[in-house]
Amino acid sequence: MQFKIGAMKTHPTVQTFGSLDVELRVPWLEAKGDPLSRLDTVIDWEGFRPLLVQALAKPANGPGGRPAHDPVKMFKLLVVLRERLWLNRGDVGFGQEAIMAWHEAAGEKRPQYLFKLKLTSNVRRSIARVPWPLWAGAPTVGCQQFAETTVRLQGWSRERRLVIVRTLKPTNPTPQDLFWETPEDEVAVYVTNLEPGEATLEQVALLYAQRADTENVFDELKNQWGFRGYCSGRAVVTELAARLVLLTYNLWSLFTRLMGLNPGHHTEAIKSRRNFLFLAAQVVQSGRQRTVKLAVTTDWWQVLKGCYERLRTWLAATAPQLESQGSFLRLLSRQTTDDPLEWLAQPTPTPTG
Repeated sequence: MQFKIGAMKTHPTVQTFGSLDVELRVPWLEAKGDPLSRLDTVIDWEGFRPLLVQALAKPANGPGGRPAHDPVKMFKLLVVLRERLWLNRGDVGFGQEAIMAWHEAAGEKRPQYLFKLKLTSNVRRSIARVPWPLWAGAPTVGCQQFAETTVRLQGWSRERRLVIVRTLKPTNPTPQDLFWETPEDEVAVYVTNLEPGEATLEQVALLYAQRADTENVFDELKNQWGFRGYCSGRAVVTELAARLVLLTYNLWSLFTRLMGLNPGHHTEAIKSRRNFLFLAAQVVQSGRQRTVKLAVTTDWWQVLKGCYERLRTWLAATAPQLESQGSFLRLLSRQTTDDPLEWLAQPTPTPTG
């Protein structure tokens, strides 16, 4: 496998901004007529603050914890997205009367909601009242069963649809389960205004699971990319560090989607780094040409060759100007050698005689 490093012909393009050009992008949007700026001139957002603070007020559980989001900013987000947003999904912090009543307001075009409920004593009693024949799904250990009911909990203004998802555990718990008192089934309860004709029990559970999938990206950023490991006393420095992490994450994710062992699917960094960064390689320079040669096994080399074929095809489709360089794409894959003896630079033969 060979790469040529040299000057590349440039082509004029329209003005674009990168992830670090926020100070340029904002004036550019203002000059184009940013609709958000026009919206600020006709709506007094701060006038809604007293009502929002009153509706969302709840007692603190303790002195610590993350501060709450600014209610006015969250309200602006709902207003801007109301034409595109059809479903709000949230965890146990959103299952409040004020939030659900706002979604249910008659005569208003507002998104529907799907929130997870905390397993309070009243919720547990509601689960216990569901007759056994109403549970859908075979009672197989490790599988899920679904049921629904309508309940009006304390503080609610009306009855609402509850969807219950139960994961069955063994009837004979292990000694460890008995020690930790965890032999009971795992139960999750969701409240929603989606009608049964709009979403079945399984579809409701899937919709909430999709919300949980988005959290995996943030978990990967924090724990595998160090997104939470740097914070400066200056906001501009912290923002720059965060943008660099996000830019690197996006580029690496795009690379692994093209080159990964499961093309088109995301692979977390903890696995993709091992596949593509921990390779023995050697750079050989001859004149003005540099050659990168990798040392891999035969099976893994066939996988890598297919990865570079996909990369070449994608580059040819999205960046055809690279074809004008003649050798760029060919050196990516077409001239990739199949001879294992050529994967690493061979020692120069010692002259004899």
